[in-house]
Amino acid sequence: MVSRPMTSPPAPTPALGRGVHLYSRHHIDLLRVAGALCRR
Repeated sequence: MVSRPMTSPPAPTPALGRGVHLYSRHHIDLLRVAGALCRR
């Protein structure tokens, strides 16, 4: 998995902002799981 620096543009609508927030949280969870697997 290649991690690229992601730039999040200002959300024009609260719904889109919430979607980006959820996606970023999910992405962080994926990174955390990957880190745990690597450390094992």
